[in-house]
Amino acid sequence: MPDPDGSPTYTRQQVSGAKVFNGGEGCWYADGTCWFTTKGDNRVWAYDAVNQRIDLAYDDSLVTGGAAPLTGVDNITGARSGDLFVAEHGGNMEITPTGVVTPFLRSTGQGSSEITGPAFAPDGTRLYFSSQRGTSGSSSGGITYEVRGPFR
Repeated sequence: MPDPDGSPTYTRQQVSGAKVFNGGEGCWYADGTCWFTTKGDNRVWAYDAVNQRIDLAYDDSLVTGGAAPLTGVDNITGARSGDLFVAEHGGNMEITPTGVVTPFLRSTGQGSSEITGPAFAPDGTRLYFSSQRGTSGSSSGGITYEVRGPFR
C-alpha cells in the first residue's frame, strides 16, 4: 500500500486492478480460508491466501428453479463441522448454512430488525445470535438468543 494512512488518497483507490466488492459485511476464517459476505450483491466468497485465490461460493442470482433460499447475506460464522452459517439482513430473517443452502432457523415477528453476530460456543453445543432491534424495531429492543446443539 503506497500510502497506508489513506491521506490524501483513500487506500481503496491506491492499487490499480484491485478487486472491488459490493458491501463487504461479515467474515469467518477457518482452515486457511477467509470466508466473507457482500450484502450489496448477496454473495459469499472464499479467499485462500496461501494460493492467492478467490472463489465465489454463493450468489443468489445464480440460483435456478425458484426463489433463492438465501438473500440479504450479512454476518457469517462457522461450526466445528465445517458448515458455514450466514445470517440474513432482511430476507426472511434466517440463519442459513451454506453447502446445501437451506434455512436453519427463522426469527419471526421482527421485520424491522436484522440477525447479527452469530457465533458458536467453543465446544460446539450452543449457537448465539442477536436480533438487533427485536420486535420493537428500536435499537434499545435488541434480543440475544441461545440455541442448543450439538453443532458438530
